[in-house]
Amino acid sequence: MTLHLYASVLTLVARNEADVPISHGQYARAAFYNLIEQTDADLATWLHDKNTRKEFTVSPLMRAPEPRNKVIHLRPGDSCQLRFTLIGRRLFVATSQGFLTAGVLPQIQIGQACFDIAEVRTTTGSHHWAGAQSLDELVRRSVDAATPVIRLQFRTPTRFNIKVDELQRAHLLPSPEWVFGSLIHKWQEIGCDEVLDLSSLINELMPLPADGPNLSELAGWRNLIAKRVLVQEVHNVHTRMMRLYNIPHAGFEGEVSYEIIGEPHLVQAMNVLANAAIYFGVGSDTTMGMGQCRRIVDF
Repeated sequence: MTLHLYASVLTLVARNEADVPISHGQYARAAFYNLIEQTDADLATWLHDKNTRKEFTVSPLMRAPEPRNKVIHLRPGDSCQLRFTLIGRRLFVATSQGFLTAGVLPQIQIGQACFDIAEVRTTTGSHHWAGAQSLDELVRRSVDAATPVIRLQFRTPTRFNIKVDELQRAHLLPSPEWVFGSLIHKWQEIGCDEVLDLSSLINELMPLPADGPNLSELAGWRNLIAKRVLVQEVHNVHTRMMRLYNIPHAGFEGEVSYEIIGEPHLVQAMNVLANAAIYFGVGSDTTMGMGQCRRIVDF
């Protein structure tokens, strides 16, 4: 059974007057868990307790009123958007059932703000941050339309947690080896190698020297990408701070174009990953609003 990928954009309408902190990722994630719990309590518990890769991402509020003094002040009738991405049919069914309460607008709460869910867009083309397709379809379209230049938009702060001498540090630049390395890690962790084993694709079709990178390890991928994928252009790349559980998390935002220098099979592999970014997110803390990413020129 193939894996299915979903990205849903919810239009929310505020029901009450409330202040939402400008950094509210943990509240948005709690709202997602609550939505799942209403229809599949076992799934919500499993997702919450799982220590490995989560099969979803959650955005902060988008198109909300301009924040002042580090809060978003909402009045009844104010409109904004929230975005979920989901990997697998069970998650999609659980969230969809929460949207389909007959005769009543479904509701969601983020912090002290209560919202009606006025619209849900998931169909590909209905919104530039929405989409739905099988992993097989994503791979096929990515390979057929592969290009050596890839442009990514990082909509929310994006960072990569790394260990240096056993200390946790953050990498705050859109370096190719960290951006695509993050996507490879998520690809493998979710189990997408059952559809397309990227390591085998490169090893079999793109000869590497005997002392070259070991693509069975993430470090090997990063080594290869650092040599074969270049930053071609950046636009409005800047650092922005989010607070998660009152701890500051810096990350980069903006648009970056990458150029792939190498065999067609490496170009194809990087295109597959770039087109998966809209569903996977990039970097750390993607379940609390960080790392919202998409390819700008989609197939």
